[in-house]
Amino acid sequence: MKYRVVASLMFYLVLTACPNQKPRPLQGQVEFDEIDIASRLSSRVREIKVDIGDDVKAGQLLAVLDDDLIAIRSERAQATVDQAHLQKQLTDQATRREELAQLETAEQLSRSQLEFARQSLKRARALYEKGAIATQQWEEVLVKEKAARSQHTMARSRLEAGRNGARQEQKAIAAANLVQAKTGLAEVSAYDKDLQLSAALAGQVQAIHARPGELVPQGFPVITLQDRSHPRLSFYVTEDRLAAFQQGHFYKVSIPALKDAAYKVQLVRVQVLPAVLTQVVTEGRGTRDIRSFELTFKPVDDSTSLQSGMSAVLMPGDQP
Repeated sequence: MKYRVVASLMFYLVLTACPNQKPRPLQGQVEFDEIDIASRLSSRVREIKVDIGDDVKAGQLLAVLDDDLIAIRSERAQATVDQAHLQKQLTDQATRREELAQLETAEQLSRSQLEFARQSLKRARALYEKGAIATQQWEEVLVKEKAARSQHTMARSRLEAGRNGARQEQKAIAAANLVQAKTGLAEVSAYDKDLQLSAALAGQVQAIHARPGELVPQGFPVITLQDRSHPRLSFYVTEDRLAAFQQGHFYKVSIPALKDAAYKVQLVRVQVLPAVLTQVVTEGRGTRDIRSFELTFKPVDDSTSLQSGMSAVLMPGDQP
């Protein structure tokens, strides 16, 4: 946009070639910020809710897009969440009631066998001490008691594991899988919201770049809004005339399109333009080159009548 001022800058250089000439007015223009409303998805335009020139409010629905794949992705993501939720429940419960009953029965049986083996060992010890049984018989009873004790220990461990459920690591993995599945569903839901394009701020519809039925790629600006609440006036001067302006000070501009209506404005920014476009070599040898600057003014008075592209005239030193 700044390239449009090259011809104007050349005109200003001609005017400043005569140092004794009376300062001439600067000509600039009114500008507004524009915002493109786009989607993060490649989709087809289903409906446009506004028309060019309409004033819209922040959050107002502007367009509706359509994407059949979103519904498929949403169903698949929901199924993944349901599956992860069931897996977590199974992990938390770990053992079904029927399995737990079987483990309790096995533990009771092994405990009875251990009690019988202990009684047998007690009787065998008394007989062995009296010499009533051989050493081999005593050792057999002793081995059977040890085996019964080991089987009971294993049965009791299995019963405790069944009652306690899965290990903490398994529970943590199941919980993480559920969180991941929910995140995937939230991502699809976020994409689904992108199918409804709403105004990011209050403004005016400046352009509609797609119509119903057209396929728009990812990031394509479907609608362009103009922020009417923050107008600005831009002027361009060479640095030899920059001393006539001070940032923060107030000036007066006239708008020819509004019958030279006067507006009080404030200089809010002074910015140098790229040297490759605005640096001009002066005729005199040994003198420095001339740079150009952009002056940005903000209207202080009511600016509802201003339109983008209107010319503005400012006289250096003309302060209200």
